[in-house]
Amino acid sequence: MIPRKFWNRFVALCLITLATVYTGCERDISAIAAPAEEATPANVIQTNEGPMQLLTVDPNLVATEALHKGDNDTVFRASRWIEAEKGGWITVGDWSHGFSTIHFGQNELPKSDTIHFEWTPQATFEGLLTGMEFGPHGTEFNGPVFVSLSYKMADLDGVDLDGLRVVYLNDETGEWEVQATHVNKWFKTVTVYLNHFSRYALAHGYR
Repeated sequence: MIPRKFWNRFVALCLITLATVYTGCERDISAIAAPAEEATPANVIQTNEGPMQLLTVDPNLVATEALHKGDNDTVFRASRWIEAEKGGWITVGDWSHGFSTIHFGQNELPKSDTIHFEWTPQATFEGLLTGMEFGPHGTEFNGPVFVSLSYKMADLDGVDLDGLRVVYLNDETGEWEVQATHVNKWFKTVTVYLNHFSRYALAHGYR
């Protein structure tokens, strides 16, 4: 038979051990830092339909072109006199970068004018994919004008192509507004009907 004093010491030792283990576990758990929140990418914007992520240029394609051409500043510019009564179009680009087009139907322009279209497929300004500049700036149309924009140089990693949208910055509200957009995966273009010249970009759903 085990003497009572040894039994009491055994029980006390067990209790001390359990308390030590519990305290250690509690301390270890509390020492575990909460996982840091993932930083929001710089190219995420707020739109009237929620957060979206601006499409960016694929750096591999830019690097490849720079290797072959010695630069990465390809710029396509075109200006054309378009008579409002007849309409017309401007297309810029090449087979390597893709083609972008703006087309005016009859009387969609408020008056005959020289229309400017500058497109820098590889450049990003203020985080936007491709430098898309239309002019004269602020021109408002009598009807929706057809525009096709190439995303051939875009980084599509993790991008749902069905979620690609053209967005424009409303200067009055400061909010990006989503435009109804059609995606042509075969030609790698998006098409949209615009009501005026403004600052446009390509974006896709975020989370």
